[in-house]
Amino acid sequence: MPMIDVYAARGVIEDRKGLAQELTQAVMRWEKVPAIPFFTDNTAAFVHELETDSLSTAGGGTDHVRVTVTTNADALNREQQLGLVKEISELVAKASGDPSLAGRAWVALTEAVPGGWGGPWGLGHRRSRLHQRRDRPARARAPRQGLTSSELTSAGHRARLRRGTQPGITRSRRGLRG
Repeated sequence: MPMIDVYAARGVIEDRKGLAQELTQAVMRWEKVPAIPFFTDNTAAFVHELETDSLSTAGGGTDHVRVTVTTNADALNREQQLGLVKEISELVAKASGDPSLAGRAWVALTEAVPGGWGGPWGLGHRRSRLHQRRDRPARARAPRQGLTSSELTSAGHRARLRRGTQPGITRSRRGLRG
């Protein structure tokens, strides 16, 4: 699930909750996920207000905003990334009441590696596995090869079984099974 963190000096963002909600909706739109409870309840934004003496540019300014967006790996293509950065900059400027802030809002898009994140009850990991199954091309199942009893007892077949080269036949503690 996407997670968004906004860092700004205290008082720069006038409507923190409104900004958080608009940012989550924007990320969901750019990721092209449906607005269902699974996504709307788990996509979150956090607006962190910092004391003005706890941030600075090299020139001493404190009027910049940093936004970090973490998504699943490969959730956004390049076009989506560019569109999302532009929209986030505009939303931050709107929430501050200062249109020029769009030029001072730094947006960093990061990707969580598969298996490198999780959510409530481990949903992030489960979702990753579901997407892997969904995105994997269907494999055609090879037909089983029937063997006669004389073939099963042949010395050559037993040797192939020991080497594991006979398709469709495995060894078990109870003997052979197909």
